Amino acid sequence: MNRQDICDNPLFKDLPFKFETDRRGHIVMSPATDKRARLQGEFLNLLRQHLPHDGYCPSAAYKPPRA
Repeated sequence: MNRQDICDNPLFKDLPFKFETDRRGHIVMSPATDKRARLQGEFLNLLRQHLPHDGYCPSAAYKPPRA
């Protein structure tokens, strides 16, 4: 499966989350965690300190309440 196959497949349309594929077309998913969000924040701060561009934004973990 390649990127276009995934885009054309109705099963993957309007998912409430993102996923990636590796070079072989395998879907790679890993849950976001608070630790990951903190590390992204630290990385974002380093980018702001060392790169002239602005507008970097990490994704945030969201845990919906149980119904």
